[in-house]
Amino acid sequence: MVGLQLARCRDAGPTLVLYVADGFSGALFRNYATVEFEVDDALVQAGFPLPRPRSRLVTQEDFPMIIQKTREANAETFGAGADAP
Repeated sequence: MVGLQLARCRDAGPTLVLYVADGFSGALFRNYATVEFEVDDALVQAGFPLPRPRSRLVTQEDFPMIIQKTREANAETFGAGADAP
């Protein structure tokens, strides 16, 4: 199964790099707005890395931890460097 998944990744086309600005004209977005969402049952059951025990609430402050946990799971499944273009 992992081999099939890796083949799909290789054949998916060029790497898509997303850039998200932290602000505009010196004003940091986080000083004016907060992103909040609640993780649903399907994501929890799939192993979504919840940032706090007994809470499904996620904010933009949690993104670095979620990204790190996702990278660790990716490396465990597909091998070191699997998230590199």
